[in-house]
Amino acid sequence: MSAAKRPLLTTRNLLVAALLLAQLLAVLLVLALFENRLNLTLVNLDQQNPQALMTLLFEVRLMGLLLVALLLALSALLAFIVIRSHDRQLAAIHQKLEQIVEDRSRDIVRSRDAVIFGLAMLAEQRDGETGEHLERIGQYTDLIARAYAARHTGYDQRWVHTLRVTCVLHDIGKVAIPDAILRKPEALTDEERHVIEQHPYFGGHTLHELQRRWGEDQFLTTAADICLGHHERWDGQGYPFGRNGAEIPLPARIVAIADVYDALTSRRHYKEQMSHEQAKLMIMERSETHFDPAVVEAFLACEKELEKIAFDPHREVTDSGPAAPEI
Repeated sequence: MSAAKRPLLTTRNLLVAALLLAQLLAVLLVLALFENRLNLTLVNLDQQNPQALMTLLFEVRLMGLLLVALLLALSALLAFIVIRSHDRQLAAIHQKLEQIVEDRSRDIVRSRDAVIFGLAMLAEQRDGETGEHLERIGQYTDLIARAYAARHTGYDQRWVHTLRVTCVLHDIGKVAIPDAILRKPEALTDEERHVIEQHPYFGGHTLHELQRRWGEDQFLTTAADICLGHHERWDGQGYPFGRNGAEIPLPARIVAIADVYDALTSRRHYKEQMSHEQAKLMIMERSETHFDPAVVEAFLACEKELEKIAFDPHREVTDSGPAAPEI
């Protein structure tokens, strides 16, 4: 707001005016008292009273000191009130700016998450999957990550949120796989399987290239870790690099279970939908071979919530979708 448009009768301006008026009245009062006393003293001086002259000089000094002290006190009070008023105004402005930044940051994050989900859907639709698969993967990852964070230190809500958002990019590398292989209804040949097993590398490489251009970013790092590692196995028998144990990034170990659980509890043209208990048993049996035992424990800790999502009566059941990861 420009100076010409600012209201003159603000609370601060009224306080300043009132204090200045109080100072003026105080000075006038002291001067009036001093003038009255001076007149009386001069009358006594006319009567040749030396003592009255000494008294007059003393009172002049005293009244001068009192006047200076009063003016200093009122000035200090005025300065204190003005400073406090400015502090409150600055605090209000700072709070408003923080809220604006927070709102805009939230909007940017929502837009980013929406774009990521849309790009991931484009990749998934190449092998006939719908957005519900990605929604479920996100929900499963969120639950397992929360359960893991509750049992281990060093993982906060922001870490959980990053996993939930980035996990939908786990199969984005499939855009580089030919349709003849990706959508083939029959069993794949060894050569075709080798090709499709490269999709984690293609996705991770793409995300690393983005990071190289953009700079260090935890979001892209997590997404790339998930892409490259969600088909690795705890015993080192996975792909594309054959990493084992803690060499596999934790986000990838979590998404690996979420991805397999969704595949097992989904119907495909080549298999029926497993029950929750069947899928749980298969995952438990592969603890310490396919899966990280600590992540399996987190999976079991939230299995009731996972089952509700997997067997939601409103869930769309379809025979299409990506092939189940080999376990």
